[in-house]
Amino acid sequence: MRRYKKRSAMQARRISKCSLLAIVLLAANIFALEPLGGQSEPNSTQPSASAGREINRIVAETTKKLSSTDLHTILLTPLSGCLRTPQLCNELDGVLREEIEKSIPGAQFIERQAAIKYLAPNGFLGIDAYMGALDGVAFYAGAEVVIGEDFQEWNHKCQLHTTLVDARHHYELADLNTPIPCSAIQTKAKLSVLEDDPTGVFMIVGVPESQDTSRLAMPIQYPSCIRCPNPHYSEFARERKIQGTVRILVTITEQGNTQNAKVLGGVEESLERVSLDTVSRWKFKPATDGNGKPFPARLEAQMNFRMAP
Repeated sequence: MRRYKKRSAMQARRISKCSLLAIVLLAANIFALEPLGGQSEPNSTQPSASAGREINRIVAETTKKLSSTDLHTILLTPLSGCLRTPQLCNELDGVLREEIEKSIPGAQFIERQAAIKYLAPNGFLGIDAYMGALDGVAFYAGAEVVIGEDFQEWNHKCQLHTTLVDARHHYELADLNTPIPCSAIQTKAKLSVLEDDPTGVFMIVGVPESQDTSRLAMPIQYPSCIRCPNPHYSEFARERKIQGTVRILVTITEQGNTQNAKVLGGVEESLERVSLDTVSRWKFKPATDGNGKPFPARLEAQMNFRMAP
């Protein structure tokens, strides 16, 4: 699991109980798993010249950070937002790979599929690869560092985003982003699903409107909380004023129960345990397709632990 940097007692804000739980539904990316209907990669518009400038900027920042480490066996992996802009993410991946090879003598790349095969033995679903789960298993495939590549849009603002994670120690080294004009690329999306074949669990995703998703009626409804209490601080973490966010991947079944919860990133083991225990008691209204039929959906939950001032 990913370990995030811990704040000191002096640096940290203290809150007597954990802050409001944020549940984040994440999309998958198109690079290794096709949507229903077996469609290939959608025909997105080419990135504009301004997008190319921003790609070069974040590539330079990412390569500079990587060069400051001794981690030269690298896994590059596109993340969930890249489904909406596969052309942009393909260009980002190619430029980043080229710059790393030029700037870091002896750099070696691990194939993404070599890391994906370690997900199931470590309790993850295959579709979890698109939500950052490779950070925790990449070292089994020989990677020293995982670089995640992503596109994000929030409140009509767009950005390119990269993360660097030390695969040996599960430690986040950098979280980088650069704004990009939303007008520079095709970002309008509609909902579809990707299926994890061995389990029959689906991930709800956004895809470009040009992509055919006719096999699944619209609109898709996300799972919604019926009873989702916040976790309590563990005594161990409270005494030591440990703060941070625990990220958990979890399946919401057709009955609205939680299943196959797995810690993706955390700060301390006792907080991870109380988070998993809390998730096991949640109750949801399940995801439904356009015909109102429930289906099992994979999502990410975030538990934010802060101490009171």
